[in-house]
Amino acid sequence: MHIKEFNLEGVHLGAITINFNEQKDHLTIPIEAQEVYLALLDQAKHSPKEVYKDLVELLSKHPKNAEILSLYSFVCFQLKKFIKGNRAIKDNYQFNKDNLFAQINYGNLLVRRNRKRAFRKLFKHHDLTKIYPHKTTFHITEYRGFMTMMGFYFILEGARNKAICYHYLAKIADPSHPSVVCLGKKLKAKSHVNASGQLS
Repeated sequence: MHIKEFNLEGVHLGAITINFNEQKDHLTIPIEAQEVYLALLDQAKHSPKEVYKDLVELLSKHPKNAEILSLYSFVCFQLKKFIKGNRAIKDNYQFNKDNLFAQINYGNLLVRRNRKRAFRKLFKHHDLTKIYPHKTTFHITEYRGFMTMMGFYFILEGARNKAICYHYLAKIADPSHPSVVCLGKKLKAKSHVNASGQLS
């Protein structure tokens, strides 16, 4: 899927291509562990409790791997193990500062904790093509994760029009994903609050 250059309300995105194929070719996980990881990834979406022990074992063998840490944090949040999930996000960013998934997860953590200054330090640019100037193709999970994260950040900043732009960019690629739907509901809720006069 090709996204044309976007420029509206101070939100800019250079022209990029979104890849919807499996991520197998781009994994940093050792080959011998990839099949196990992909099986856990698929099962975690539906049965996080059932994969937890096997995922902990996999993580013990590859404690600094970005994809495994990201999956582990996701499963922890699904199981309401928030302390462990947040710790995994912090570790992932510490070990993999150049990994986009690690950056997005850490950025979302900063937004949830209202740490706007730290977020601005992490993401000096709000355009994927400026953060990764030599990359023209992004996987859908990278693209969607970045756009929804930025949307929630600009809600936090009170810049609703910018948040709407990032929601639009996420929605045109993956309209039914829970994170995109959640961002849309958040924007709608904020709109109702503004209309009622309870929030300036």
